[in-house]
Amino acid sequence: MGNQAEKITVVAAESRSLASRLNPAETAKSLWNSRWLLRPLVRRQMAARYKGSHLGFFWTLLNPLALLGIYTFVFSVILQTRWPQGAGSHSEFALALFAGLIPFNFLSETLQAAPNAVFSYRTYIRKTAFPLEILPLANLGAVLVQSLCSLCILLAGTWLIRGSIPGTVLLLALIYPPIILICTGLAWFIAALGVYLRDTAHIVNIGLLMLFFLTPIFYPVTAVPEPYRLVAWLNPWCFITESFRNAAVWGRPPGIWALLLAWIGSMIVCQAGYAFFTARKKDFPDLV
Repeated sequence: MGNQAEKITVVAAESRSLASRLNPAETAKSLWNSRWLLRPLVRRQMAARYKGSHLGFFWTLLNPLALLGIYTFVFSVILQTRWPQGAGSHSEFALALFAGLIPFNFLSETLQAAPNAVFSYRTYIRKTAFPLEILPLANLGAVLVQSLCSLCILLAGTWLIRGSIPGTVLLLALIYPPIILICTGLAWFIAALGVYLRDTAHIVNIGLLMLFFLTPIFYPVTAVPEPYRLVAWLNPWCFITESFRNAAVWGRPPGIWALLLAWIGSMIVCQAGYAFFTARKKDFPDLV
């Protein structure tokens, strides 16, 4: 952070009640007051991703395109997987696959970085006092930028392949907030847990691998056998993936009540993660 570290305002450690930590208004106020610190941290994360790279920010576009090409070839050409709505074409399968990967990659990249979110700034934590809850959000901000770039690629591909972009794409403005809130809450929880348990990163990687194949990314949820379909819907990322794909590619809006439930559930996860992180952060300077 260089000169940014010198600008950090030292704040006194505060003792907050559980009710205060569970109050969404207090959480929003705290994050808003710390927005001055979040911006340089996000920029630092973006710069660190492509430091020394000749292509720099273009890797934000090239990485998802490379993965899309590999997955499309393996699943649609070698394994002959087809999407019911895609009329059996490779290009339609690529769109459906990419639409499923965007929200999952948001989750995956956020959670993979979370266990080391506090350790990455241990030098500053030991010397100064500042709102530590901002740290897990720095990487999340960088991931959000990459996700929006991937979305632009998806929309461009949809326009080229299908000739138009469905109007339901505007509903992504209602689908992205639950994604961000869930990832934020889980990042806070995992970041705090990672300070106490160094095996957290390995546990997260195993959990993400399992979720990757249990989420309808390479297949529609209708392909899941009927006896197990209810179990599949118990996976919260199943609804996120299907809703994202339907709105961005197939032109189908998500169910109102299911979307409302996703908003409520994501806010609960976010607030619980914040409460857990802020309850533990007083111990971080001694543990890192």
